[in-house]
Amino acid sequence: MSVPYIPWIGGILIAVGFLASPCKALALLGLLDSGIWIYWIHIKGDYKRNLSLNSYLEQYKGNVPEEILDESGRYTKEIDILFRTYRMVVPYKLCEPYYINQWNANFAIIYDEAGYRYFVLDTDDGIKPILFPDDKLVINNIKLKHAVDDLIIEIHPYSG
Repeated sequence: MSVPYIPWIGGILIAVGFLASPCKALALLGLLDSGIWIYWIHIKGDYKRNLSLNSYLEQYKGNVPEEILDESGRYTKEIDILFRTYRMVVPYKLCEPYYINQWNANFAIIYDEAGYRYFVLDTDDGIKPILFPDDKLVINNIKLKHAVDDLIIEIHPYSG
C-alpha cells in the first residue's frame, strides 16, 4: 500500500510538530519545504490568469445572440475539446471562462458586436481570440503546457 504524495504536507507536519514543542522557533523549518512555495506560486499564477481573462470577457457580456438554454433550463449544446490524448466535454456557455489546469490555460466563447463568434484562449503567451464561424475549429500547432499539437473544438447538441 502506498501513500499518495502531497508535496506540502511534510512542511506542515514539521511546523505543527515544532509548534507543539518547547522550541517554537524551529517551526520555521517547515517553511523550507519547497512544496509550500511551489503551491503558492501556482495558485498566484492561476489567479492572475483568471483575473485577466475575466476582465477581457467583461466587455462582451451583452453579446449573446443565440439561445443556449431550453425551456427547462438545461443547456442545448456542449463543447467537445481534444488536445493530444486529453478530451473534455463541457456545457456550452457564452462569456464564461473555462479553467483547464491540465493545460495551464483557460478559454471562453464570445460574440462580438457584429455577431461573429470567437474562441478566446488564454495561455502563458497571453489572450488570443480566434474566429470560430462553424461548429468545428482546429487550431494547428498550439503550445499548451510544454506540448505542441492540434487543438480541436466542436460544438454539438447536448447529449446528456
